[in-house]
Order: sequence, then C-alpha cells, then structure tokens
Amino acid sequence: MTELTDEEILVRGKATRRALENKWYEEKYGKPHYVGLSSRLYRSPDFMKFMDGNKLKILLFLQTNITRGYLKKDKINIKDNYFCKGKLACSYSYEMLAELCNLERHSLKKHILEMAEKGIIEIEIVNKRKVFIIGYHYNGKETLLIEDVFLQ
Repeated sequence: MTELTDEEILVRGKATRRALENKWYEEKYGKPHYVGLSSRLYRSPDFMKFMDGNKLKILLFLQTNITRGYLKKDKINIKDNYFCKGKLACSYSYEMLAELCNLERHSLKKHILEMAEKGIIEIEIVNKRKVFIIGYHYNGKETLLIEDVFLQ
C-alpha cells in the first residue's frame, strides 16, 4: 500500500483514516488482544443472575484494557510486575474508571467490590493505586477469573 497524503485521506474518509491508524498501531505495538467471554457463561443461570449491565460494562472495559506492554507513565510497571508473572491486569483509579464507564463513582465502587467478593476480579493496592487482576495467562492461553467462578 502506498503512502497517502493528508488530502487523500480526507477525501477517502474516516474508514481509510481508521485503517491507516490501525496499521500504524499494529506495526508499533503488535496486533491488539482481546480475551472474549465464553458463550457457556451466558448459559449459566448464576452468571445471568449476578451480572447486571453495569457489572458487565465494567468487566468488559477492564478486559479490553489489560496492560500487556510498557506504558510511558506507568509507575507500577504492570508489565514486569503482573503480565510477565502470568497475570492479566490493568490499573485505574475509581474516578477515572467511573468516567470512562459512564457510571457514578459510588455505584462503580459498589459493583467492583461485589465482583471482588465473588472472585471475578482481584484488587491489589500498590503505591495508592488500584490494580485490577481479571485473569491469568500461561503458554499463550488466557483464562479469566469469571470462568473459574461460574464454569466450575
């Protein structure tokens, strides 16, 4: 594919611009990862009772933002301290997470604590920051904690 000028990108529209951004992202960081929820989870009556829309929204957000590489302003060093040790983790403050998930802070905190009690996520506090662990990986296979809870 030849390089396009800014004018050509504007003429071709948003889809072309998005495709070029995705290509740049993949060249710089590798293909994006996503760990999907098993369809068996949705057949579990316990899962359907426990997971309401907001809990699912929070879980999917954390799941799509697992830190697998180095971040510029990462004081916790999530890649070395978590990902390289087999944990799927990310770090957000409750305020930031509430804003990104479009929820009230107290509501978000209540949902996260309920999921932590159930064992769906693990919360560690490091240097006054919260690290959310939602799964583990081993030999290229990624497993979410939610599967251990509802798919025994």
